[in-house]
Amino acid sequence: MQGFLPGQSFNTPADGYWSVQVRYRLENETLTHEIPLTFTPTGDFDFEKTKVTDLELVNDLMQPMIRNVGIAAFKQGIKVDFWKIVNFLFVTCYWALLADLGQTTSTTYPVMRTWHEYRPEFSSPIHHSDSNNIWVNDTLYSIYSDLLLNTVLPLLNVQVPTIKVAPLNETNRLHATNTTFLRTYICNVRRMKAPLPAIVSIIVSEYAFVKGGYSFFLFLATLYEKTKGRERNH
Repeated sequence: MQGFLPGQSFNTPADGYWSVQVRYRLENETLTHEIPLTFTPTGDFDFEKTKVTDLELVNDLMQPMIRNVGIAAFKQGIKVDFWKIVNFLFVTCYWALLADLGQTTSTTYPVMRTWHEYRPEFSSPIHHSDSNNIWVNDTLYSIYSDLLLNTVLPLLNVQVPTIKVAPLNETNRLHATNTTFLRTYICNVRRMKAPLPAIVSIIVSEYAFVKGGYSFFLFLATLYEKTKGRERNH
């Protein structure tokens, strides 16, 4: 997925389009080629920004995967559009992560290049509308729900629930909420021990040092006696 371009915001489905960047390298070649494929919010290609020749080339490169997905779909008795599945995976993950953070849309920042790195320009935030959120926009909600129930779940051989997708309304709609972040970590607090546990701990630790030193002393003494014994024998 295309990350950013200097002077532009991060690539996001919250815009009127988003792009996936396909990178490939030919055999015996060190140069990496990049082909951007741009999607509209409905999951279709934006052919004003995507060249037909580029799409044909990418289809040739991805043919083994496209063929395997088609075979899996045939076994389940369904038809699939490979690139609609790709768009579905990126877009649903994007909005699901935002929803998990209590948000219905995102804020991105232009990326500026300094002398040694790219960095976001936090002083110029870009606040995106939630109009392209698949759980806020009724049309997109219907498109992605149908794709999930009629294509994605059957393709994964998951039993499709017999439910009717209710249209969005004021109650059946995703709303921004305050979210609490919980984080666990190890914390050591120094406390005075009770007298008896403290004495036991000191004795045990001192015993380990004393026993170790005593064993080392015996080793040296034994070695010394063996050396002296050899000298007397000579």
